[in-house]
Amino acid sequence: MSGPLTTTMNSGEDEARDEQIPSSKTQAPNKYEYKGNQMMRNILTAAIILFTFSMSAEDQSLFQIKSDLDLKGFSQKDVTLRIVEKNGVNAFEVTGGGTDEDWPGFTIKAPENKWDLAKYEKICADIENLDNETLRVALRVDNPDSSNNKNRISGGCFVEPGGKSTIEVFLTRRQPGAPDLIGMKEFPQGMAAEGYIRPEEVSQIVFFMHRPIKQQKFLVSNIRAAGTYTKAPYEDMKADKFFPFIDEFGQFMHKDWPGKVKSAEDMKARKIEEEKDFEKYPGPSGWNKYGGWQDGPTLKATGHFYTAKHGGKWWLVDPDGRLFFSHGITCVNSGSATPLSDRENYFKSIPDKDGKHKDLFFTQKAVKHGYYKDKTPLCFNFGKYNLSLKYGDKWEELFGPLACKRLRSWGISTLGLWSDEDIAKLHTTPYVTWVHYWPKNLKGKTNYWKKFIDVFAPETWESLKARAANFLKDSANDPWCIGVFVDNELPWESSTTVAVTTIISPADQKAKQVFVEDLKAKYKDIEALNKVWGAKFASWDALLKNDKEPDVEKARADLEAFSEKTAETYFKNVREIVKAVAPNKLYLGCRFNGDFLYAAKIAAKYCDVVSYNLYRDSVADFKVAGGMDMPAIIGEWHFGALDRGPFAGGLRTVKNQEERAKIYKSYVAGALKNPNLIGCHWFQYNDEATSGRPLEGENYQIGFIDIADTPYAETVAAAREVGYEMYKTRNGEAGK
Repeated sequence: MSGPLTTTMNSGEDEARDEQIPSSKTQAPNKYEYKGNQMMRNILTAAIILFTFSMSAEDQSLFQIKSDLDLKGFSQKDVTLRIVEKNGVNAFEVTGGGTDEDWPGFTIKAPENKWDLAKYEKICADIENLDNETLRVALRVDNPDSSNNKNRISGGCFVEPGGKSTIEVFLTRRQPGAPDLIGMKEFPQGMAAEGYIRPEEVSQIVFFMHRPIKQQKFLVSNIRAAGTYTKAPYEDMKADKFFPFIDEFGQFMHKDWPGKVKSAEDMKARKIEEEKDFEKYPGPSGWNKYGGWQDGPTLKATGHFYTAKHGGKWWLVDPDGRLFFSHGITCVNSGSATPLSDRENYFKSIPDKDGKHKDLFFTQKAVKHGYYKDKTPLCFNFGKYNLSLKYGDKWEELFGPLACKRLRSWGISTLGLWSDEDIAKLHTTPYVTWVHYWPKNLKGKTNYWKKFIDVFAPETWESLKARAANFLKDSANDPWCIGVFVDNELPWESSTTVAVTTIISPADQKAKQVFVEDLKAKYKDIEALNKVWGAKFASWDALLKNDKEPDVEKARADLEAFSEKTAETYFKNVREIVKAVAPNKLYLGCRFNGDFLYAAKIAAKYCDVVSYNLYRDSVADFKVAGGMDMPAIIGEWHFGALDRGPFAGGLRTVKNQEERAKIYKSYVAGALKNPNLIGCHWFQYNDEATSGRPLEGENYQIGFIDIADTPYAETVAAAREVGYEMYKTRNGEAGK
């Protein structure tokens, strides 16, 4: 995710982050309680038996899967269906994937053209993974006039091998006469400007897999409408009553929740409460200065972090030779900014931009997505403003030490990526860093949300060399620096994606020239290539000028070979450049946002640690590069809820703060169980701005602290519960 954008599911036409949850009052858990504030497009045409229950809080089954259902008339895309019975329940057994169909799946049309689900909160379906690989599956809900991101919503889940899960798609809606809102990715309940449907007119539901690299098999059952939709009091507000809707602290004005700041005095009271909390929880007693396991085994001390396998599990080893697990948080900084331009009426009160807080205003450049794309909006940083109210004029001096004190108290051992460099320089908490550079990109097409790198262009590596020398000048010999990431969520996609993107790029693309030369060396004559590819190129020059995608199945062997060559070149060059500048730092990879086996296996040859951004329920059984025995780190993960703060729960939404705390503990416990994982870094320290961050309008409740600098008590308690015991847990001593 991070500074760039991230999505976890896509139907090929729309993002699947359209999830909304009802509000719920929560309270912090047990002994680690924070003592501050408590507050497819192909239609199933066979007969479907409808169940129509009375409209109540009970679930409504959308249809029944009968054992004698005739499947001969069913039309599916790259999947086959059959009816099976398991544990007394009939289910669709779905088998498909492993081809170049991006979104294999099937569609179920509503009988009589629609389901009226206006009284329901969400549509759910139970999924069971029958495969030995992690399953990535999604469900899309459509109106009759759906297209792209209009009049449709979707949601998805990851299901571990042999595991079960439930897809939940919340019926995001827009009330008649709702004000038009801009510059935000998610919206107040009932006021969505995009990514919503008319729940009274659901015409079809679509199950699909997300670009599976091999054939997979799973069950779909118990497809139902669930939960009772409760209208929020503000949903019927017209513009004259709704605006402004952001208060002087950057919070939503028309809703209350435990812990919401009402005044500057509230903030100062929270400060005192947190100081008392620090006295009770100064940090784990068994940690050394780096956060390593002081009470555990002693390995070789090298003065830098390195990896080692101990007791059947991979570990980091700190500079003093102690075992170390990287329980981290990314983006530890004082940012929570939002654009003001074109929507000044959204805000109750903004300080004078030429006054005392003038440094908190800035102009955002290089906006590539959302309402402000290609614009330069004036922005204001509510996060920093609130810090100044809470801690006074010297808040900047206090912020770094406070953040480190919090991390230690919370059982967090690492400053994750994109954290403030000045905090890293305090040498209180180990950190990871990265190199940001300006590569040449493949011009053929954009995959996922960005273009892939031209790894054969000399300019790519000239930029990385220059930037690495600059970015790593302070950290190369710093014992507190664990290692270096380069790039984030590159669009590796399928084993042919990079090669296809290359072959349709312009003739002056260096990577394309290399690819064509490889093909010349193999086939000698263009007619020999034409025969294999089923193509009609008149010459090699015609291939070089071509911008049409080849028949992937016929050209697969050559496409896969070049994708692998690209990966080999990429990881080899990055490693050499990083190690030339920082030989004692771990090369932590490129932060894969999927399995990408062909690339991951090559990464394993060159990376000291392979990195993944894994937004899923569990990583306990996650296989690194398809099952290789080497260390890996989770660069990003999170869960969010909508009972407090911003309007979206990020990439993994749960019911409320209690559920968030519960799944936090479960996720970290899974990472500690996994023998290959040497760390997991939560994304991120702060909530995003309620009214949307400048880059593209993301406004997720994904922080450890809210926009007013109040820690989320339940999440803090969960982090302490797993963090304080993590070394004993990983070493198999929990409870002893």
